Amino acid sequence: MVKEQIEELNVQARVLYSNGQKDKAKEYFQKALELDPMDLDTNLNLGNMYAADGNFVKAYEQFAEVEKKVSKDGRVYFHMGNMSAKLEQYDRAISEYNAAIRAGLTDGFLFYNLGNVYEERGNVDMALRNFTKAALKAPEEPRFPVKKALLLMSDKRYEEALTVLEQVIERFPDLFEGYHFCVQVYQHLHRFEDAEKLLTKAIDMFPADVSLCLDRARLQTTMGNYKKALEMLEEIEQMDKSDVEARNICFEKGKVYLIMEDSEKAIAYFENCKQYENEHQVDVESRFFLTLLYKIENDYQKMYENVKSIHEVADDTSFSKTTYYLWPLSLRLLGKEEEALAAYRESISVLRLMSLKKTVELDVYLLRAACHRDIKEYEKAHELVDFVTTLYPDLAETHFVKASIYDAENNQEAAEKEREIGKKINPNASLAWDR
Repeated sequence: MVKEQIEELNVQARVLYSNGQKDKAKEYFQKALELDPMDLDTNLNLGNMYAADGNFVKAYEQFAEVEKKVSKDGRVYFHMGNMSAKLEQYDRAISEYNAAIRAGLTDGFLFYNLGNVYEERGNVDMALRNFTKAALKAPEEPRFPVKKALLLMSDKRYEEALTVLEQVIERFPDLFEGYHFCVQVYQHLHRFEDAEKLLTKAIDMFPADVSLCLDRARLQTTMGNYKKALEMLEEIEQMDKSDVEARNICFEKGKVYLIMEDSEKAIAYFENCKQYENEHQVDVESRFFLTLLYKIENDYQKMYENVKSIHEVADDTSFSKTTYYLWPLSLRLLGKEEEALAAYRESISVLRLMSLKKTVELDVYLLRAACHRDIKEYEKAHELVDFVTTLYPDLAETHFVKASIYDAENNQEAAEKEREIGKKINPNASLAWDR
């Protein structure tokens, strides 16, 4: 009878919480604990309520108390690991997840979360091993193999990523991400015909899917068929679409015109994307390209305004990371030399910490190199680029950054040599990375 009362109080508490009555929910959990202070589910639910409220410290304390006084169940260590990961206490999280495994917990999400922590630490091999385990433990969950494929892609292991994604498509034929990322891999491998075949198959299955149609237009852009890409985007614009999809169409048009070096039209489309912003969301991608375009147009005030908007939100995208370089650059171009120098120093410090946390994020090294270059610390700039080049000799971006350092040193012959190498690998990379 008591067990049934506790179960009902837990259900009622969760209903109250989901309806925004957090204090009342806590009261109901406390009532359940008065009936049985050692009830594991109630203790875990109370901790999960703190976690859902964003109070990760309080949640961790709750779970730690449960581990100490109530139970050493694997779920307790799992929740402790989750809170440690939220608090960026990654070593502690790894230890707690391993304790959960030793306690007999074999849930797919345990290995998935452990993989995410290893990825944060820059340990790609351990992350991949755990994503593989997660997929084996929960074969019905598509997120696990997709995450594995994304990590392989970020590590430029495209053939391995392709194998995983082809399996995802076979097992989950209704999943957009399988087709979307598989097409990206085909493009990296320059297998454009395979990419077209896959998109044709997917669109035949889902003709009203705007995102798949956008992927087909992006493929044409990658292949250099800019007129065809624009025609496709015009057709997609006539489809039923959400605001997000309308913004994406506008954004893709801007990208095509940017590559075609039609700055006026590119700026117009990227500016148009701003209409889909709201008070809680800044269009980081569009403002990033506007920052670059206004720099090219020598409109440094507008460059500053757009990069400032991105810098203020500072999310985890590569575009936001790039503002750690573009922010001090905009100050320098506006003639604010002292502010710029201080901003460069701050950015170098932040980017260095990022590179220590996530060693696989090579763009962070290149951004640091660009900062050092601009304050005339050329030796350090070369050192950072050479490190990335050693890891990935066929990465176009490294050659364009190297060229820009030689430019700053007035070594035009060496600069042009690097620039030509970069153009042969990927000429489009110069849009973001060349000086």
